Amino acid sequence: MCWRDWGLCDKRAKAYATGGGPGKTEAAVATYRLGLDGLPVVYRVKAERDKKYLVYLVSTPAHLRPLAGKTGAAGDLVYEYKVEGLAHQTLDWIEYLTGKQQPLCARFDGAHDVDGDGYIEVSSGVSERSRIRHTRLSAIYVLPSVPAYQRRGPLSGAMNRNASGTST
Repeated sequence: MCWRDWGLCDKRAKAYATGGGPGKTEAAVATYRLGLDGLPVVYRVKAERDKKYLVYLVSTPAHLRPLAGKTGAAGDLVYEYKVEGLAHQTLDWIEYLTGKQQPLCARFDGAHDVDGDGYIEVSSGVSERSRIRHTRLSAIYVLPSVPAYQRRGPLSGAMNRNASGTST
């Protein structure tokens, strides 16, 4: 394991690649870490005890043609995203990009440190049913979880009944 200021990462998935997706891709998403031949990309992000977080795992929509071979059918490349404290999510690359030319994004609300080690473990891997065995991960966004009324935005008036009458 390799210590980082923001957490830990598994050195075995140390390969990096760059390249945007179809169309213009943000710089933060155009670079990604590779997990080859079924090896997941794993990070551990520092977390406070008894706090919940909103986590986004994001990757470029770029095609791994030299590594992936020919993709063209649903099920060829199925990512599996995991965040500590929550159920895993799968994302089929072909299905996702049909009609969407944007970064792949998985949202996890309520992530928390389950085992009390001070970290939330996140990973990007591939599903057992995926024919192509390579994964990638461009960015991890970790934000404090907020109540549903705050997610709708302050201009909606939804927070009026919850205002404490104090300001910071």
